[in-house]
Amino acid sequence: MMRITCVLTTCLLAAPLAWPQADKQPAKEPAVGKLTVSWHGQSFFSFKSTKGTVFVFDPHAITEYGRIEGITPDLIMVSHDHNDHTQIGIFENVKEKGDKSPKIIPGLIPGEDGRETWNIVDEKFKDLHITSLGAYHDELKGLKHGLITMFVVEVDGWRIGHLGDLGHQLSPKQIKTLGTLDVVMIPCGGIYSLNGSEAQSVLGQLKPTQYIFPMHIGTVRYGELLPVDEFIDESPFPCAIVRDGALVYSNNARNNVAWLKENTRNSDNTLVLEKHNQKRAVIVNLHYWPQAKKK
Repeated sequence: MMRITCVLTTCLLAAPLAWPQADKQPAKEPAVGKLTVSWHGQSFFSFKSTKGTVFVFDPHAITEYGRIEGITPDLIMVSHDHNDHTQIGIFENVKEKGDKSPKIIPGLIPGEDGRETWNIVDEKFKDLHITSLGAYHDELKGLKHGLITMFVVEVDGWRIGHLGDLGHQLSPKQIKTLGTLDVVMIPCGGIYSLNGSEAQSVLGQLKPTQYIFPMHIGTVRYGELLPVDEFIDESPFPCAIVRDGALVYSNNARNNVAWLKENTRNSDNTLVLEKHNQKRAVIVNLHYWPQAKKK
């Protein structure tokens, strides 16, 4: 009996202990912060991260849009050197020194041969990760209007792409380098860059997941470019404006143009980005003035 007890004890000690295992939980998606975006006409956007970092793209000083005040950027990105994209002097803190002065990333820099070339960056700044990619202002590899740089910023769980004054369809290499974008700002006013149908084709290449912001378009105040009409007319993407902080959708793609004209004046230029449940990315037509300063 003693021998049997010893054998059993030995077996129990040698056997691996089988503890009940908890059900495996699916991996959680990274938390997405509530990023704030504002459009100020042309290709000028400002963003504010949940940590308070303010970054802007392509500031202008177009008189038709009035004096743009109240923005103190930590970072300024300039896609190319045309004067409606380079007006960093509108920000008061540009004159400051040290940490109070914004970091500036030009899209174009002098090359070794003295001619302009792309400024390709891959760097971190505060809570941002910034990369850039070269492209052209036209379909003739820059022969008409020169070079431009596209920027991608990763912040708060979002991947944001500003396409500058892109003037051509993207190459497979460019599509791969840009990767999956949650937010894309795309020119669609034609004349100097993509028109509406060309911009829709580029969206078909990129397949953004959440938000599309038209830019570099004509407005009732600034008519040197084509309006957004061709871009949104019967668009396969849902079309919306911002009113009182919320998205308001067009309910008929065939009526997008008329709907937008009726509702633009009562819309806003700012949106707090949150993940939506639409099946496709949403075209958000931001106004160029905050509601409190409508003119």
